[in-house]
Amino acid sequence: MTGHAKIIVLRPGEGAKPDVTAGMTQTMKVAGEAVDGAFSLWESEIKGGPGPHIHHTDIETFYVLDGSVEFKLGDEISILEKGGFALIPRGQVHSFTTLGEDPARMLVMVLPAGFEHFFEEVAAMRESGMDVQQAVKSAGEKHNTTFLF
Repeated sequence: MTGHAKIIVLRPGEGAKPDVTAGMTQTMKVAGEAVDGAFSLWESEIKGGPGPHIHHTDIETFYVLDGSVEFKLGDEISILEKGGFALIPRGQVHSFTTLGEDPARMLVMVLPAGFEHFFEEVAAMRESGMDVQQAVKSAGEKHNTTFLF
């Protein structure tokens, strides 16, 4: 039998939390290794956003749990609040940012899996003294993602 042979159960707040940058917390729920690389899933609490970028091999989905988030895909702008959903096709320039004073919380799924390790790599690069933007660009390249800042 391949893949994960038993149920994965995590309670609120449980899961690895790589320290990427101030204003952003990622709580890993499912790493791709647990599901034969099919997808990865994490809860994201974020204030601000990552700026324009392109995932060349991944489909990215967002389900807004709390807050208000502005998504840009090309020239299209959508504002989503609690219960809103966005799917970003691979190969498309996109960005998102929170609106208002409070952070937003989202459930993020990426297909296929692999991009979840981006956050661990950014955290490790920052610990070694690399600045945030350089770490994000460098880790992005390893995960077929181009950051346009």
